[in-house]
Amino acid sequence: PPPSPTDESIWSDVAKFYLIGLGERGQDALREFCVWEDVEACCTAVPGRMDWAPDAGPDEGVERIFTDRPIMTQVLPRDKLV
Repeated sequence: PPPSPTDESIWSDVAKFYLIGLGERGQDALREFCVWEDVEACCTAVPGRMDWAPDAGPDEGVERIFTDRPIMTQVLPRDKLV
């Protein structure tokens, strides 16, 4: 079976996972299907994002912090969705 989505020994190093961001529309959609609470338990809140140009190096990302959004984006490693 896949590892538990709440096992911090596996999931604590988020740098090695592809993260999926869930904003307001994604969270609302999951609420409609009555699964948001289960998904949210496996997420981490983030106030912004990092963006890289296609030819940028690993230290050349641009950080964007969002302060005007009604909810905070939640992220989770794609591998937790197994």
